[in-house]
Parts: sequence; C-alpha cells; structure tokens
Amino acid sequence: MSVAFSDFDNTVLSQNLIGTALAGLGYSRLEFLPAAEPKGQGTHDLEPFRARLDNVRSRFNLDQSEAARRIFIDLFIAEALVGASHNAIVTTEYNISADKTRPGRLGHGRLDYFISSVDAKKVAPIYFPSIVIEAKKDLLTPDNATRENGQWQLLSELITLVQLSGMKPPFLPPFLRGIFTDGRYWNFIEVSLGVPKGNNPYVMRSGKIDIVDGRNQISDKATVVQNILQYWLANYSEQRTALSPKM
Repeated sequence: MSVAFSDFDNTVLSQNLIGTALAGLGYSRLEFLPAAEPKGQGTHDLEPFRARLDNVRSRFNLDQSEAARRIFIDLFIAEALVGASHNAIVTTEYNISADKTRPGRLGHGRLDYFISSVDAKKVAPIYFPSIVIEAKKDLLTPDNATRENGQWQLLSELITLVQLSGMKPPFLPPFLRGIFTDGRYWNFIEVSLGVPKGNNPYVMRSGKIDIVDGRNQISDKATVVQNILQYWLANYSEQRTALSPKM
C-alpha cells in the first residue's frame, strides 16, 4: 500500500520512499539546488488587502489550530485569484491515491489546496499544470523538523500526482510547483523535470519568506508574498522557472 501524506514525518523514511518513486519514474535521485528568490509582481493595489490581514489577525486567534490558520491562507489565495488565470480553479481537500499505480507506489491522502484548470467535462481538476498548497499549523517555531517534514510531504504529493497522471519522461511537464505555509511562513518549491542536469535530471529549488517581524507583527513582506502568489497563480502553466536565478 502507499503511505499517507500525513506519515511523511521522518526525513530518512521520506527520502527512501521518494527515492523509490523517482526510480520508478526513470530518475536517479533528488538534488537540492540553493535557495532562490521567488519571482513575480502583482498587478493591483494591495493596501486594502493589508488592512484585511491586520483585521483578521486582530480578531482571530490564529495560533489555536490548522483550521484557524487556513483562514489566513484563504485570504492570500482569494486575493491572488483577482489577477490569476481565468482557468485557475481552487479545489480544497482533494483526495488522491497512488495505490493502484506501479512501480514505486507512493502516497495517498488529501491535498489541502489544488489549483488547476478542470477537464473538458468540468468535473475534475487536471493534474498538470497545477499548484499544490499544503497548509500547516505552525512553521515559525524553532523546530526545523517541522519545515523539513513539510517539504517532504509536499514532494510526496507532487510525485504522487505524477504517478497518477501516468506520464513518463520525456512527456512530463517541465516543472512541478507547490507551496507549504502556515500563512506566515511561505515556502515556494519548484521541481524541474524537463532539463537534465548532469546525471541527475530531477532537481528542486525553493524560496522561503517569513512575513512576521521581530515584534510578531505582520511585516511589509506580506505584500511581497501576495505579489508572488498572484504571479504564480496567473502563470501556473508557464514553461519557464518561477524561481530565480533561472535553471
């Protein structure tokens, strides 16, 4: 059986499972490239958005649960959709399972947010191109394992989508894109599938932004994240990297 996404809380186990899945897809191993700045520039005034963020933060106890944290994440996504592709549809709690795929079956569970266009019958989201957003309760604690595990969980979700698509190299999309966040800490991840790099064509680059300042207040980086998120949703189907420098 495949492993539940929620079980990706052990780095070594996660690496082994994802390594097995990569081998089944025709790749050798995962290579992490240096962290890069997420790129993107929004297209509309974000001052009203900033006011809504401050209002929600002052009236909601966002530290109680993941459900409360999603209220904050929802604000970012809703605002980003203002300038997003008209084909972009957000599906929450989208269930996927690679139990019946071979070889190297990987994950099953729910995608917190799955952003994609829909099929011709307008029934189900298509797998590619798409963006997966994984919501977490708290990524600001000093426990780096929380962020590490979030990264592996998101990778397992992206690779499971590849398995379910049935696509193989060289017909896979050039990039897989995902984000994991608690609404304050945002980690943008992009995995390159299309361009070989030495003997290892499977590479990952990430960009991280924390929007909370030293006084535990929302900083101006909130509008930076919003600009980037809007860009990613508006251009989620682009064939170029959404992280700089270019790969």
